[in-house]
Amino acid sequence: MPVSRRSILALVIFLACNIPTVFGQSNKIERELVLALRGKVLTLKAFRKSSRLEFDKAGQLKNKEENGPWTIYSQFLVTKVEVSESRLRIGGRRIVHHYDKGQSKLLASPSDINVEVQIDVDKSATVADISAVLSKVFAGSEGITPYVPEYWRPYLEGKTGTASCGSTVATVRVGQIQNAQLVKQIRTRYSEEARNFLLDGVVALEAAINESGDVGSLVITKPAGAGLDESAVEAVSQWKYKPTTVDGNPVCVVTTITVNYEFSR
Repeated sequence: MPVSRRSILALVIFLACNIPTVFGQSNKIERELVLALRGKVLTLKAFRKSSRLEFDKAGQLKNKEENGPWTIYSQFLVTKVEVSESRLRIGGRRIVHHYDKGQSKLLASPSDINVEVQIDVDKSATVADISAVLSKVFAGSEGITPYVPEYWRPYLEGKTGTASCGSTVATVRVGQIQNAQLVKQIRTRYSEEARNFLLDGVVALEAAINESGDVGSLVITKPAGAGLDESAVEAVSQWKYKPTTVDGNPVCVVTTITVNYEFSR
């Protein structure tokens, strides 16, 4: 059916009246979000290595990229905020956390790694609607602890002595188990990110070694940051020790294992 000239005229009038309103609303929302976010550090709930993260309107990640350590891929400093009719873009520089010996804690520093977060939004979305989606993408007052691996949580919560053999097993604690007891040692991998940043450090782990000599529970007691901690956990969890016995009976040992990363310059 042909479209009448009257229908075309009505459509032109509709677009002429509504496009400025749509763009005006987008510009207003963008201004508010720029004021609220630019210069702030945001903490992602998903630690993906990709330089571009895409989320749907429900805050669900659309691209399934490789996970990375939170000390590199959890936070970024916002430098750009853009809002279009259907998408919110937030860009910035990744924040890298690395252990500082002088201050005895993890310090956060902006890097030269850029990231852009894209979030789908409805054309009619308000600031409140966008804020609701942002709360699903970024951590709030709860902080980062609920989203990191279990072996990180005691350190972030300020707890110590949490590696456990279980209540049904005889347990002994020793300061540091001897390397001579090792029967299988997987070499630790120097994280690519730490190499790129010319960073080194020492990772201290509290480990529970069961009656069979396998490494069970692991927690970080002193981190190095920049992905070195995850590399240490990945390797040490595969180590195997000669079983420890007391009065001829195998026991579980809770001990400290240190992994030293020294960058060769």
